[in-house]
Amino acid sequence: MRVLHIKHGFGMDGASKMVDGLACALSPLDVVSDVLVDQPLSDACSTFVDDVHRQGGTVYSIEDAWGASGKRMPHKLFKLLYTFKVMRRGGYAAVHLQTDTPSRAQMLMVAKAAGIKVRVAHSHSTSCAASETELDRQLSYRRKMTKYATHYLACSTDAGRWLFSDELVDSGQVKVLNNGIGVALYRFDEGRRRRMREDLRVDGKLVLSCIGRLTALKNVPFAIDICAELAARGAEPVLLVVGDGEERNALEDYAALAAPEGAVHFLGVRDDIPDLLQAIDVVLMPSRFEGLPVTLVEAQAASVPCVVSDAVSREADLAGEMTFLPLGDGMSAWADAVLARAQEPRSDRSEAVVRSGFSIDEVARELARIYRGDC
Repeated sequence: MRVLHIKHGFGMDGASKMVDGLACALSPLDVVSDVLVDQPLSDACSTFVDDVHRQGGTVYSIEDAWGASGKRMPHKLFKLLYTFKVMRRGGYAAVHLQTDTPSRAQMLMVAKAAGIKVRVAHSHSTSCAASETELDRQLSYRRKMTKYATHYLACSTDAGRWLFSDELVDSGQVKVLNNGIGVALYRFDEGRRRRMREDLRVDGKLVLSCIGRLTALKNVPFAIDICAELAARGAEPVLLVVGDGEERNALEDYAALAAPEGAVHFLGVRDDIPDLLQAIDVVLMPSRFEGLPVTLVEAQAASVPCVVSDAVSREADLAGEMTFLPLGDGMSAWADAVLARAQEPRSDRSEAVVRSGFSIDEVARELARIYRGDC
């Protein structure tokens, strides 16, 4: 059986990591995963592309194909025709749309026109970065999303309400599908922690992290300000900013002004997140809105304390140990929370992630049943 995953881009965001993990976990279940993305393929996604290829899948880029065609056709028309062509030729049992944007319903419209019977819409956030006018436009597409999808999935209840509607969630038609990971890769190990801290040259430091695509919604300047507040109190903080995105240059400029020299390290895209998490004392996520971030599942599998904004879904707290704070509480309250959590003894708590149903193998088995039309 062959399935087509559809995403806007393929990078180091949580949804991309999940698709990568699913491609590997679905393969033993006789499900081959192809991936269709809007954006060009870059070095940042080469690890994921290689993983898909190793499982017998193909990654298609609409933007790369448009460029190869000489851009002779208007982009919007090319996008629809190319998507239809990929879907018709692929012989897919199902398409799986990974999105936080209701207007992406057009991809499911094309899937229906291509004769694909199982069409999964999967919400990964509780909103999208947009103006009030654009938000109204996006919400107007909800009806099409629910019309052309045959199955409704969400990473959290609130994410389901955003993409589909309160009515659909309350009627029980939206299924919350956990953002599964390979838990064993993340289990805490003191020796691995010591080696990573030596490699990063952060021995004796208070190591914080922000992990994810560098966009405005992640609110990384707030984390930089927390780092500066901790330094002002006499701590020796290091903030590791992991990921890339359109805000990176502005964030580097801000860090140079707001934080002590050498306190903020921009590591770019990394493929060693399980190892990096061993070295980290506290994960920060001061996001303006979120669904249920894969990063927080990974952090809990690695037994890293997490201090997050109250915009993060409470469903992300798998072991009941996450600290939620309003952004309005300010730097002092956040710094207090970081210092308190950093003092906690570190031990392997990964079984809480498994018990909560966040193993990628369990998620893959559930998806395979959906793709086959068994549920």
